[in-house]
Amino acid sequence: MNKQIEKKTEGIITISDYKSPRVKIIYWVMVAFLVICSLTALVPIVWSFLSGFKELDEFYNVNPTIFPKSISFGKITDILRDLKFGRALINSMIQFGCSWFGNVIVGGIAGYTISRLKPRGSKLLFKLMLWTMMMPHTLSMVPMFMTWTDFPIIHINFQNTWIPFLIGSFCSIFNILLFKNYFDSIPNSYIESAKLDGCTNIGIFTRIIMPLSKPIISTITVFVFTSSWNDFMGPFLYLKKGSMATVALQLYNTTKNWTEPKQLLAAFIVLIPTIILFMFCSKQIMGNSMNVGVKE
Repeated sequence: MNKQIEKKTEGIITISDYKSPRVKIIYWVMVAFLVICSLTALVPIVWSFLSGFKELDEFYNVNPTIFPKSISFGKITDILRDLKFGRALINSMIQFGCSWFGNVIVGGIAGYTISRLKPRGSKLLFKLMLWTMMMPHTLSMVPMFMTWTDFPIIHINFQNTWIPFLIGSFCSIFNILLFKNYFDSIPNSYIESAKLDGCTNIGIFTRIIMPLSKPIISTITVFVFTSSWNDFMGPFLYLKKGSMATVALQLYNTTKNWTEPKQLLAAFIVLIPTIILFMFCSKQIMGNSMNVGVKE
């Protein structure tokens, strides 16, 4: 453990602090607290996974057990065959692509405009944008549905299209706020040097800002993928064709009459891609966001 403390480059406790008995106690109390929090988050997931292998009478037993009497991985194959995820997976990737473009590209441009360009009225606009975050999503659900099913002036029904997911992702205020705060932390030296070299605002954004923004892009990518992958209400309202069903909607349509253990195992299978994505992006998310060598 001491060797691990010596290798630490981040955090509030250093090797010199750790030599104090009081700090050691605080350190292990914090570790114990984090372990409890981790178990609180993991136990329901593990319980659902193991319960998916139980038979129905075992699942409803008044004296429940954690581990099933037998584990047959053939159930996973049967579920994947019954769900027919092939087309639904493609549809979910299309929804993710639309959401990613709106949240990362458009959201990044909006965050850069508010953070660096600061046009007239941008402060007031930003305050109004933050105010909209106070509105619950359910409050805007009905007006948005009425808008997309009978678009004003042109009176076009955008159901069974990807337009609601593409244009709807342009106004993700939370992600714009993340971009804005991140761009505020980038040293002005980069931007000033680029301007002296004759770089335009578009060039600064594409060649300087975005390459330095890999951590926040990775973070928002995880958020966008998780929200679009788990999004049920959006596809349920706007995608009425069975051929356009996403993974979440296909899971709902297929598992209505399944037994509870089979439903739990199917839900766990759907959760796996989000876990894999976080494993690949966790280094960018958790790492130091600004390992730069320029001093202000």
